[in-house]
Amino acid sequence: MDAAPRPTLSPLALRALQLIGPAGLTEREAAERLNYSYEYVREVLERAYRQLGAGNARQAIYLATRLGLLR
Repeated sequence: MDAAPRPTLSPLALRALQLIGPAGLTEREAAERLNYSYEYVREVLERAYRQLGAGNARQAIYLATRLGLLR
């Protein structure tokens, strides 16, 4: 049986997930830290959630960590 392909998340998506996960920031705070609009960061995160098969930030962080995408 073949393993499921590992999703490729953008560097911005990974950084945003790190900020809202391990660093404990809100999505709005992460956007400010990254110097992007909140709306743009939300779009990036929503795309990352879909790629990971997650329904929310908590699931996305868990899955990304399990896949070795986050430390």
